[in-house]
Amino acid sequence: MSKHITRVVLIFISLMLLFACSNEKQLKLEVKAVLDGKPASQATVAVDGVELGSTGDDGLFSMIIKKKPGTDVQVSAKKEETGYRIEPWTGSFVMKLPPENVVETYALTAEFKAAKYVTFLVTEKGVPLEDAAVKVQGKEVGKTDEKGEYIYEYTSFPKKGVRLEVAKKKYSRWRKKVKANPGDVFEVSLTKQAVVTVKAVTDEYGITKGIPGVVVSMGGKKVGETNAKGVYRKVYRGKAGKKVRIALAAPGYIPQEWKSTVSLEGQKTVRRYFYPAKPKPIRVGIYGYVDNTPDVDLSETLDRIEEAVSNNLFSYLSFRKVPQKTLNDKITKLKLNVEKITAE
Repeated sequence: MSKHITRVVLIFISLMLLFACSNEKQLKLEVKAVLDGKPASQATVAVDGVELGSTGDDGLFSMIIKKKPGTDVQVSAKKEETGYRIEPWTGSFVMKLPPENVVETYALTAEFKAAKYVTFLVTEKGVPLEDAAVKVQGKEVGKTDEKGEYIYEYTSFPKKGVRLEVAKKKYSRWRKKVKANPGDVFEVSLTKQAVVTVKAVTDEYGITKGIPGVVVSMGGKKVGETNAKGVYRKVYRGKAGKKVRIALAAPGYIPQEWKSTVSLEGQKTVRRYFYPAKPKPIRVGIYGYVDNTPDVDLSETLDRIEEAVSNNLFSYLSFRKVPQKTLNDKITKLKLNVEKITAE
């Protein structure tokens, strides 16, 4: 008899426990959302796939819900924030059988994993610029797409600021040091690279030619000299539109120094004439005189005419006499004759 009573009691207790577990009990769910070490507001919280609400400004979500004791409760949270790529968070707990008339609290911390990013928008006169290289702290991290856009993901930036640079071949460079924040958009406008071409020329008796060795200074600093053709070319990689002072120094010419201001944008050509302070004399050689009077010896007269012309001609510093022998040797070497010289 006692065995039967014991069985009845055990069955009764089991039924009571089963009944108790089959009924939903209240629990208090608290979720604390954290992003980048700070409370994350407006994070959506869901339980078993059902959205229940969002976190407040303090990053907290709290709600009384009902679940069956012994149930594995799945909790998830998600958030969207400009400047972040945030992974959804998931957590879980098993609800215990609470004491009678007690609402137990289940507190969870949803610490989001996220990548931060900033955006570069690169254009030339409003048109998207593709394949512009983006550098961060001096290291190239990527290039813009056909929309002129590049999104850079990062973990952290130096507190004192980060060095940013955008460059493209044949375009001016863009540089900036900023204290960047997630979601920042850097609108970069590039312009065609400035190339300054300096041409120093002179005119000698109707013949224009370049002057080599003319010293070129920009912004008060010497940057180079003109080549054998009187040309100097400078590629400027700084900020476009900058105005700079150009100075040309040409000793032995008039003027000895010349200055001007140019805007460093696109293709610029600076052409300046200089005139010799002491022009080179014209080299002149007198080949000889002939007469056209038959049977008359005018050699003495011709000698006097040649001497008179020579003395008068070479009294001017603008003419330099070439010895007759040198002239004759030149004519012979070049296989010329008087007829060809006078005709051509």
